Amino acid sequence: MRRCSLLGSGADRQAWHPPTLNKAEFVLVNELCHKGSIDVSEPKPADFLKKEGETVVSVCTSLNHKGLATLDGQKLVLITDECACMILPDGRFLAAENKSGRLMRYAMKVTEAIRRQKVVLNNQLVNPNSQSHIDKASSDAQPIE
Repeated sequence: MRRCSLLGSGADRQAWHPPTLNKAEFVLVNELCHKGSIDVSEPKPADFLKKEGETVVSVCTSLNHKGLATLDGQKLVLITDECACMILPDGRFLAAENKSGRLMRYAMKVTEAIRRQKVVLNNQLVNPNSQSHIDKASSDAQPIE
């Protein structure tokens, strides 16, 4: 049986990261999660996007490239089954398929890593001569897989 060359394994495998969205994309995807579709020919979405420095075309194209939404005529619709939107503690906007819970697990890991970094930074402020806290922080700050 031949292995697909697109699938990595072991050290070659890349950690999964959900798409990061800008504010305009996040607002639209969140709206899609609640309403199911957005008529992009109406003035309200275009006006909002203009205020955010975006256009309907740029945001629709970006969301399509990120595997989240597509245009069906004049309606922007999700192309996921169970899309979820999240804001991480560091301010990043995320959205992705969450049917398997992978987005939730990713957010929990990143949140825990951010929490650990804050604890280490607080310990450094309280006890600036403690090198063990600094070493521990650098070993905990590895990419999430």
